[in-house]
Amino acid sequence: MSEEQEQENDRITYLFNQGLTHAEIATCLAITDNVHISVRHLKRRLARLQLYRRRNLTDPEVVFNYIADQLRGPGRLHGYRMMTERCRAAGLRVTRNLVYAVQSVLDPEDFSVFCVRMTMAQFMDLVSFKEEEELDTVVRMWNTHRIRPSGNGRDLYHGKPFLMYHAPELYQARDYLHPVDYERLDIILEEDICLWKTDITCDSDLYELCVLTMEEHNLEPGHNAIEVTRLYRQLRPLIRAQLSETD
Repeated sequence: MSEEQEQENDRITYLFNQGLTHAEIATCLAITDNVHISVRHLKRRLARLQLYRRRNLTDPEVVFNYIADQLRGPGRLHGYRMMTERCRAAGLRVTRNLVYAVQSVLDPEDFSVFCVRMTMAQFMDLVSFKEEEELDTVVRMWNTHRIRPSGNGRDLYHGKPFLMYHAPELYQARDYLHPVDYERLDIILEEDICLWKTDITCDSDLYELCVLTMEEHNLEPGHNAIEVTRLYRQLRPLIRAQLSETD
């Protein structure tokens, strides 16, 4: 197999895992990769790659353990449809029926009242802990879900955000992306002028000031949403007072 064919197979696998239909995959290949193949030929290639929607499903025990783990975190806020998308975003091949069955067994009480119960503490858990990892997961789920046609009479775009972004031509929209000059990127890397992602999710000086203030006033770090909120309310006036003194 040539390197070009391997790249095409990798691209087809990637698009398949985004949940696109056969027609959408073929269209995306033509527009973004200049690879023109028919839907019939695409199906044959998917079969050779053993990529099927309803075959080679993930072992139910693996799905069970994954959903159980998600229900201990932000995943407990999801119904079975969103949990299905979450499983697929994690690389699991599942059906909605399986997710429905597993979720109703694992959490029957919460599952039955999901649509009417979501406490403030649960919401704050979502944004307070592992927020970057969780938001990345939400982004992947959003990009691969399908926006349905509006039923209010307004002619709004509908489809998968992933496809709408990469192939705006399908929606008679204009592509505003500009190609990146890789030489300029190399200069940025060489001169080390990037602000690299770290475990500190705010300005480093502000973080250091908060740590020093906590030590000075014997404030303990929070371990849940309520404690984190309390710590924020204690720190905010102290930090503002210190900043006003330096003006």
